[in-house]
Amino acid sequence: MTDHDAASEAQRQRAVDSLGLAPGGRHPRLDRITRLARLALSVPMAGVTVLEHDRAWFPSVQGMPGDPMPRRDTFCDAAMGQDETLVVRDAALLPRFADLPAVNEEGIRFYLGRTLRDPHGSPVATFCVLDTRPREVDDDDLEVFEDLAAWAERELVSSTEMSQARHVQASLLPSAPLRTGAWQVAGVCHPALSVGGDSSTTPSPTTSC
Repeated sequence: MTDHDAASEAQRQRAVDSLGLAPGGRHPRLDRITRLARLALSVPMAGVTVLEHDRAWFPSVQGMPGDPMPRRDTFCDAAMGQDETLVVRDAALLPRFADLPAVNEEGIRFYLGRTLRDPHGSPVATFCVLDTRPREVDDDDLEVFEDLAAWAERELVSSTEMSQARHVQASLLPSAPLRTGAWQVAGVCHPALSVGGDSSTTPSPTTSC
C-alpha cells in the first residue's frame, strides 16, 4: 500500500468510525431497502456492508449469514471507493474473485455493488445484491439498483446525523434537578420527533421549595 493509499484508507476509517454504528445492531430502515432489493431485482441475497479495518460486517443483510468476516474475503472490498457500480456477471470466470470463499464454498456467481458515501464524499459502506447463478443486467436493472443504493446511502447518513443530534441534545440537558437557594427547579423535555429543538419541545417546568 502506497503512502497515498494508506492516508486515504485512514481518512475512510475515520469516516466509518463517525457513523457510530456497531456490529449486531438492528437497522430497520436499511432492512426495508435490502428486502425490497431482493424483490425488485429477483435475487436471493442483498445487504449493506461496512468495511472496518480488516473485517467486514453487515448493518443489514437478507438471505445470507450476517456474521462479520475478513474484509479480503468479500466482493465489497473491490467495490469500495469506486465511482461506478461494480458488476460481476460470473465470479467463477474472473481470477480476482474466483478464489473467494463466497464463490468456492457458497457458490456465489453474480454480484452488484455500489459505494455508499458520507456527506463529505468519504466511502463508508457498500450496497450489494448477490445470486448463486450467473446473470446479465440491463439498464433497467441498474437504474433500480442505483436508486435503491442512493436510498440506502440517505438512510445511513440520516441515522448517523440523528444519533449525533440526540447525543448533542442530551448533553445540553442538566444531569440533575437545578437548585437555587431554597428552590428546586425540575422539568421534562418531550421531543416532537426523534430529536427535539426549541420549536419542537414541550417543556413542563415545576418548582418546589
